[in-house]
Amino acid sequence: MQYRCWLLRPALKRPNLSAQTNALVERIEFDGNRAVGLTVNIKGISHTIKCNKEIVLSAGAINSPQTLMLSGIGDQDELQRHNIPVVKHLPG
Repeated sequence: MQYRCWLLRPALKRPNLSAQTNALVERIEFDGNRAVGLTVNIKGISHTIKCNKEIVLSAGAINSPQTLMLSGIGDQDELQRHNIPVVKHLPG
C-alpha cells in the first residue's frame, strides 16, 4: 500500500492503528448511542469495519457534518425528511 503523507508512515507501525486508502466513509455504525464501527465504500463495495475503542472523525468542515447526518446525528426533522433513522437529535 502506498501512502502519500510521509508524516503518517511512522504511526502506521502502531498496533492500534490501521489506514485504508481510497475508501469513502458512508456512515458511522452505532449500537444504541455508542459508535462501534464504520461502513466504507472501497472500489464500489461496502464494507463494515468494527472498532473496539474510538472513532476519530476528521473529514473537514463539510464532510464531517455530512457523515454525522448520514449516520443519524443531526436535526431530527431534516433526518426524517431524508428517511435517515435518528440516532441523536442535535439541531444546529
